[in-house]
Amino acid sequence: MNFYLIDQYLSTVLVDLRQSATNKAFIATIPDGDYEVVHPFQIRDKNERMGIDTRNYFLKAAEHYQHVTIVIRSNAIGRIKLVLERNNFIFLNQTSFRKLDSTGERGFSNRVENCYYQGTVAGDSSSFVALSSCNGLRGIIAFSNGSTYGVWPLDVGDRGRRHPHILYKTGWSKDAKCGTSLAPIEHIIRRRVSCSFVYMSLHRQRHRRDISKQTKYVELAVIGDHEYVKQHGYSEDDSLAYMLEAVNIADFMFSRDLNVRLSVVYSEVWLDVQRVDLFEDIERTLSGVVDYSTGHIYNIGKFHVAYPWSLLITRPSV
Repeated sequence: MNFYLIDQYLSTVLVDLRQSATNKAFIATIPDGDYEVVHPFQIRDKNERMGIDTRNYFLKAAEHYQHVTIVIRSNAIGRIKLVLERNNFIFLNQTSFRKLDSTGERGFSNRVENCYYQGTVAGDSSSFVALSSCNGLRGIIAFSNGSTYGVWPLDVGDRGRRHPHILYKTGWSKDAKCGTSLAPIEHIIRRRVSCSFVYMSLHRQRHRRDISKQTKYVELAVIGDHEYVKQHGYSEDDSLAYMLEAVNIADFMFSRDLNVRLSVVYSEVWLDVQRVDLFEDIERTLSGVVDYSTGHIYNIGKFHVAYPWSLLITRPSV
């Protein structure tokens, strides 16, 4: 599907796709034929159809519903129903969201809403859905057969029932590598799997306490560096939103596979300059992150554990 066909399709809702540079820039990253325009809608009480806004206006506008059901009709995957639950672990009431620029350090002006959801596709219990709904639906939908799609709101119209989104295929755009060795990721995985089998064979007679059913909690300090902000041209609010979306996806994967929950207890975005040097060898970069975190973050006193994790989000090429 090309830009002209999309433009003709959206004209039915009085939308000209070419008027939005944001839409054009995003669609340009997707190969032709790997996406389509869809109009998701929400089902609430008594199967009532409504728009995609998940805010509960009966309580307070900044509060999003705990349980949400989204329906998407698609030519590629048919009619799917997303059964979602709000991720109440993603950040805490006392989480500090900071932005750093040439004028200093301060908090975000707008209140950070918890619009981050996790769940499955109805009828596919092994599927995986993680998305946000603050400004349209944005996230991933992964099926048990291995196919994965992304959903992205077009920058048009309101958040009503006919708000158009892009549904697109996702996948690795290049060979994944382990930054500490610069070797292809499949070699790293193969080596670790082999080591795991050796370990299990040497210790198969031992009886260990099963801790897999015990939920573990990891508190995160998340940093969005200046390279990340600059490369994508994000506003300060968008920068934070994408960072939380990444944590939401990671939390769902960790919680399903390892019974580990991730919570952001501190976050900062660098709007002016880079504060950690970036290297091809990730170990050198990590050393700088540790030094920065130790000197700037861990003395803030926002953490409930002695050694929280730091997560640096930077440009993809690092």
